[in-house]
Amino acid sequence: MPRSFLLLLSLTALTATAAPKVIRVEAEAGAGLSDQIKTLAQEDASGGSCVQLGVRGGRNDEPNGREADGTFSVRVPWGGQTVVWGRVLARNGGSDSLYVAGPEGEFHMASLPATKAWVWTVLRQVRRAADGTVTLRLQYREPGALLDEVVFASRRD
Repeated sequence: MPRSFLLLLSLTALTATAAPKVIRVEAEAGAGLSDQIKTLAQEDASGGSCVQLGVRGGRNDEPNGREADGTFSVRVPWGGQTVVWGRVLARNGGSDSLYVAGPEGEFHMASLPATKAWVWTVLRQVRRAADGTVTLRLQYREPGALLDEVVFASRRD
């Protein structure tokens, strides 16, 4: 088989991969934001604002048995994997974690990278047999973490 034909087959296979499906939600649009979350004007955030978690201070070491501080639910038009990403800013080790959960069930800690700039991090992964609603519930763990956007994507890349 000629090399040019093999190269053409390889390039065709690379371009045939579909782009991931993505649904973006501004963090300040979350449902039922508690008094532990406040909206901040933030110049480098998408839409010019974000939310800060744990604004009343103190550390939350007992997430289960408490209501969520914020909930994000979207209808995803795909089955299979949904990866929920957060655009976060945790400026130090005292603000680099929060709790995440599905529509029901226990909260689990999500570690955030402590950094001086916004970063994307995976908050949750869900497998569904068909399209439907995917829900992310959040609670603060340490005061001060910032959340700008929540993205529901059909793939991790």
